[in-house]
Amino acid sequence: MNITINGTKHESGKITAAMARRAMELNMEALDTAADAEAVKGNPDAANANALLAKLYENMGARANLICRVFGDAFTPEELMDSLTPAELNGVLNAIVSAK
Repeated sequence: MNITINGTKHESGKITAAMARRAMELNMEALDTAADAEAVKGNPDAANANALLAKLYENMGARANLICRVFGDAFTPEELMDSLTPAELNGVLNAIVSAK
C-alpha cells in the first residue's frame, strides 16, 4: 500500500494480523460512537456532546497512530492528518483491515 504525505510517497511495511485486528477495533469504536451520536440527538446537553467529541477525537488519533505504525513511523500523526481528509484516512484504515 502506498500513501503520499507532504509530497513524499511512502510504502507500507508488512501489515500483520494484529494491525488488521486493531483497524477493525477502531472501526467498531467508530460505529459505537455513531450510535452514541444518535442518543445525543435525543438529549443534546453539553456534557453528552462533549463526551461524543472526546470519543471522536480519541478515535481519530488512534487511527492516525496505527496508520503511522503501518508505514514504519515514516511520518507523524500530525503530518498524516494535515495531509489527508477524514475520508482518505478511513480509506487507508479499511485497506489495513483487508491487508492490501
